Amino acid sequence: MSCFQAFYQKQDGQVRLKKLKGYYKYSPGDIDYSGSITTPSGEKIDVSGVDTCSVYIALVKDKYTIRTDQTNTFFDLKSKWFKENVIAHAELPADKCKSTDGKYEPFELTLNYFDPEHTGPFYIVIVCSSSKYGDYFKGSTKSNLKLDEFELDYEYDENCFNNE
Repeated sequence: MSCFQAFYQKQDGQVRLKKLKGYYKYSPGDIDYSGSITTPSGEKIDVSGVDTCSVYIALVKDKYTIRTDQTNTFFDLKSKWFKENVIAHAELPADKCKSTDGKYEPFELTLNYFDPEHTGPFYIVIVCSSSKYGDYFKGSTKSNLKLDEFELDYEYDENCFNNE
């Protein structure tokens, strides 16, 4: 059995995260583990050709475990669990998930809030993969994704610093 836990950072609900910024360098390989996959929401995808990377951030109400032997646990915004538990999400656009020609490129992911009224604690989930469908064991063994200088931007409220 194979499984892994996503990176989590618990946050107080009184802060509002706006963006994830950083730099990435991506060199995709030709997909050598190809085939069809079915996402937890039922979408069928053919994985072939040149690999693509994936970088995303999500704010979730509760922890979850991604089990590589149970595809229904994979991140899918269209599935029931994620519709109920994802507060906000942002991901690197598909047109940016290709080769960066050997250079580090900046990225800025602005969170889209599905539950803007949420005030309770939440977890920050950051996922980066050199093969977008690596959790399904599809992709290239030659793809390489390097990341640098991650930065989380929060909304600034000067009233938080008043002693009144």
